[in-house]
Amino acid sequence: MVLKPGKTGLGGPDDFEVVSGYDDDGEKYAGGRVLKVMQAEGVIDAVVIVSRWYGGEMLGPARFDHIELCAREVCRTFRLKDDMATSIATLSSLDDILASLRAELASAPRRMRERRRRMTPTETAGTVSAVPTGDASGPASPMVKSARSVRTTPRSRSPSTSQRRNVS
Repeated sequence: MVLKPGKTGLGGPDDFEVVSGYDDDGEKYAGGRVLKVMQAEGVIDAVVIVSRWYGGEMLGPARFDHIELCAREVCRTFRLKDDMATSIATLSSLDDILASLRAELASAPRRMRERRRRMTPTETAGTVSAVPTGDASGPASPMVKSARSVRTTPRSRSPSTSQRRNVS
C-alpha cells in the first residue's frame, strides 16, 4: 500500500492505494500467476520472487503448478510469521494488564484496612458496598467488597426453651 499523490495519510484508508505488478522475465504468464496467488492468500506489503532454471527437461504447463505452489508456500509462511508477531504483541500487552491487575488486587486488602481505620463504628456496622478501585491514571475495575460487621451495642439474650423449662 502506498500513499496516493497529494494525500497526507490522515484522511483514513481512502488516502492509500494498493500497487501491484509483476515481471515475467521471459517466463510468459508466470508473474501473473504469482500475483494471483498473492491476492488469493491476502498478502500485501511483500515481494515474492520465484526463480527456476532449465535442468534439461521440458516441464511444459506443469511448470506453472510448481511456480504457484512455491508462491503459495512463501505467502503462507509470510502470513504465519506476521500472525505470530501480532499474537506475541497481543499476549505481551495482556501480560502487562494482568500484572497491573495483580498489583492492584494485592494492594486491595491494605486499602480496606486503612479505610476501616478511618470509618466510625456506626459507619462500619453492617456495611456492604461496591468500592471502585483504581486511581486517576486508569479506569477503575469494579470489585465488590464488604466490610465486616461491627456491633456497637451488646446483643440481648433471651432464654432458650430448654432454659425456660428448668426455671419453673
